[in-house]
Amino acid sequence: MGQVEAANNTEWHFFPMPTYIEYGNRLRLVYLLNEGGVKLPNPQEKERREATLIFLDRVQAELVKCINELDCKYNAEVNSYTSFVRIPGSINRKYIGYIGPDGKYHWQIKSKDRVCAMEIANGKRWDFHELAEQILPKLPDWYADYKKRQQKKLTQRSTRTYSSSNLIQLMKKRLHLLEQLQQDGYDIGHREMMCHLYFNCLLQMKQLSREESWELVRKFNSDFRTPLNERKLKISIYKGKEYNYKDVTFLKKLDLDPEQAARYGFRMRNWNSYTKQEYREYRREYMRQYRKDQKPTVSDKQKEILRLSQKAKELRESGCTVRQIADELGISESTVKRYLAK
Repeated sequence: MGQVEAANNTEWHFFPMPTYIEYGNRLRLVYLLNEGGVKLPNPQEKERREATLIFLDRVQAELVKCINELDCKYNAEVNSYTSFVRIPGSINRKYIGYIGPDGKYHWQIKSKDRVCAMEIANGKRWDFHELAEQILPKLPDWYADYKKRQQKKLTQRSTRTYSSSNLIQLMKKRLHLLEQLQQDGYDIGHREMMCHLYFNCLLQMKQLSREESWELVRKFNSDFRTPLNERKLKISIYKGKEYNYKDVTFLKKLDLDPEQAARYGFRMRNWNSYTKQEYREYRREYMRQYRKDQKPTVSDKQKEILRLSQKAKELRESGCTVRQIADELGISESTVKRYLAK
């Protein structure tokens, strides 16, 4: 009880007051968050999720640092996150066991290891951002302006559009690539997509009407060794809708590699970023295959489980009951049943 009184009488000027205190062999400070807590992004959003977890760890690490700076003998450390806590005023007793003269396993309360939970009088549920503002070091004044500038750059980058002259040049390059592929006999299995891309490029150039573009696509289709019929050609252009394809997507729809397209004089605008991404995917696939080829390792814990499982089966075959096997191996009856069921 002296630990709790000392904690209540201490002036915690350097970090926020906890909601609960748990005391036993050690003192544990519990901070309860408001309803909803901290919402983690979806696992698909890896970068945002990782950034949120790093931020949570920073808050915990700063709390631990503040306590240890008060006295290094406190030896404070971070606990794992949890969705439940002990009820204030409750006592959680720990038990030990021993085998008596009768050969049975007896449980005994360890009174010195009991854990009590107590609510702090001026403690409260915290909003996580409010808690972070109080515990983390204050950011410099220039940081807010820096973040605004960075956000502005990202907005400009996401809304950046190509000028009409650059767009026309790009579409001409794509049309030229399609015509060269057609001349080289790149048709069977790709005619529908090539006609669709050809028509789409003509529409994006904004120099011809839809009817004129349609006539050019019909002429382009007639140059195939085996042209599409009128019905399939109309279906292939997707009713004339415009699609703003990236160079990577454009080549993927043609089943072409950037190296193959480069032989026709078509070089991607984002070539460097594409090669980096391609290398990352290659490296990821290589490591996945490497791990698959590695022989699985067996940990010490798995070896111990295997040994106990074999011993339990041997004792069972010799006529021992589940209770006797549990007493012999020092494990619970449910564990014995699980081992025997394997």
